[in-house]
Amino acid sequence: MTKPLDVLLIESRTGEGVDDADRLEAAGHRVHRCWTPTETGSTSETGALCTGVTADDCPLEHGIDVALLVRRRITPRPTSSEGGVSCALRAGVPVVEDGPDVFDPYEPWLAARVAGGDVATACAEAVERGFDALRSAIADRVRAVLRGAGVDPAAVSSTISYEHPRLTVVLRGPVVTTPVQQALGVRVLDAVRGSDRTYGQVDVAYEPEA
Repeated sequence: MTKPLDVLLIESRTGEGVDDADRLEAAGHRVHRCWTPTETGSTSETGALCTGVTADDCPLEHGIDVALLVRRRITPRPTSSEGGVSCALRAGVPVVEDGPDVFDPYEPWLAARVAGGDVATACAEAVERGFDALRSAIADRVRAVLRGAGVDPAAVSSTISYEHPRLTVVLRGPVVTTPVQQALGVRVLDAVRGSDRTYGQVDVAYEPEA
């Protein structure tokens, strides 16, 4: 089983994401909402208020891994209940959508779209791909250090994991000296600082291959 994810559920209309929430929880993931319904069972587009306003408690401040937008209807414009999408994007959180792609205003910014009802897989894959840009930035920044140490950059891989509030980056490759490892750590931290997401703590390690 993949690591349990913290998923921010965003609904075009209140109640549309109940089935997806059940599937995610059945797969061991945790579902959060960024709104408080103003009316139990309401399906209106305006039947929700942001918890950042009503309770001063936004889930995005507590380690959301991925946002899931559920919009069952073809709607060319964002609805008033979908404000969490822009918040997630600004926070650097990947957004997955379960709904039709016809006239979808969010299409350019989606990390993935649910296929065949497998919402858990779509979310897990989006989280993994969400680190692709950071992996690329790390590879770019450590290249010169590795070449200076006589190491082929292609021989060094990176593994990234996130457990709020800690981001862990592990580089694996040939044996290098402690000063080189320290220089690599500085470059990794520089790449993280330049990313579009903020982390509470960043741990960097170098593991020499046997």
